[in-house]
Amino acid sequence: RGPVDQAREFATILKPLGVAKPLQNFLAVAKRVAARVPRSAVTIDFSLIRDFDYYTGTVFEFYRDGFPVLLGQGGRYDRLVGRFGWDVSATGFALDVDTLLAGRRR
Repeated sequence: RGPVDQAREFATILKPLGVAKPLQNFLAVAKRVAARVPRSAVTIDFSLIRDFDYYTGTVFEFYRDGFPVLLGQGGRYDRLVGRFGWDVSATGFALDVDTLLAGRRR
């Protein structure tokens, strides 16, 4: 069993906490990604936790095989933009351009 199967099992057990719908949404996104990206290129790790208080949902990181440095990161942040006067939901990411360019020169 992989992490997705384990997450489904936990969603059933923790149904009263309301995790089933967010997990369904995540799996729908993962399915769309898998249809466009080779399966070996995507790893799902449910243990990733960001310590920034503005993340409100899924967080993710970008790595490249054979290149052990974080290339980018992002996630869901529904209340961040509201701090600047525009109350909207958002998902975004940032890439470390210096690291990407350094990897290109390798």
